[in-house]
Amino acid sequence: MSFTTSELKRKRLYLAIPLLLLLAGCGPSTDETVAKDRLEQARAVYNQANTNPEVTGTAQLPLMDAGKDLRAAENSSDYTEMEHRAYLAQKKSQTALALAEGKAADREVEHLKKESNDTVLKAKEQEMAARGRELQTAQSEAERAKSEAESSRTASERARIEAEKAKAEALLKAAILEKLSGLATGQEVMLKITLPEQADFYADCVSHPKVVRVVALSGGYTLEEADERLRKNHGVVASFSRALLAGLTVQQSDAEFNATLEVSIESIYEASIT
Repeated sequence: MSFTTSELKRKRLYLAIPLLLLLAGCGPSTDETVAKDRLEQARAVYNQANTNPEVTGTAQLPLMDAGKDLRAAENSSDYTEMEHRAYLAQKKSQTALALAEGKAADREVEHLKKESNDTVLKAKEQEMAARGRELQTAQSEAERAKSEAESSRTASERARIEAEKAKAEALLKAAILEKLSGLATGQEVMLKITLPEQADFYADCVSHPKVVRVVALSGGYTLEEADERLRKNHGVVASFSRALLAGLTVQQSDAEFNATLEVSIESIYEASIT
């Protein structure tokens, strides 16, 4: 059997496509590659510090902290967490190296003082000052990295809580609607709920013929966030307590107290009439 050139090319293409798809599916993700690269960099800097007698003798605390973060990164299966911990380990290792260099420079200065060599001493003092600035920069970067890691964990935790709250709200609404359908003729109720994650989530309850009114608690949100959520839930009226009292203190004068309360009441009212 013979094939034309175009038919041979087409058959080769058909054979190559599954192989290309297989190879594409086997490659590591971008997050994994970035995290593992960061981990290798952290290991290199940590090993450099850990094998330096000056560091192990004079900067043990930041070196120990770096070791803890490095082990946490190595044991993490979350590539975002791995990258954060590896970054912290790298910066803390660099801090330990800088501290050790500073201590070594201190000893050198003391030695030069004994020799009364003012010229060399001045140069070394300038070098110490420069190293001190480097150390301060390294410490600032380590603190910033720690703060960023904490912020990231806080955001992830809030997202998890909001997702769980949304699931609970779905179960709650289904149960409410089931109970409403079982009410006797002429029986009406008022519902009091927490502001939901989804806009107009309780619209079915607001329009239900057996529901007189749906009111919402502020749910621990700030007044601004509670008002914003309320505006997105048309027909729901505020029943705020904690948010209403925001900004009120015993140290305020009567005029200040009343003015603050009036502003809160006005903003809640505006959000309720959407």
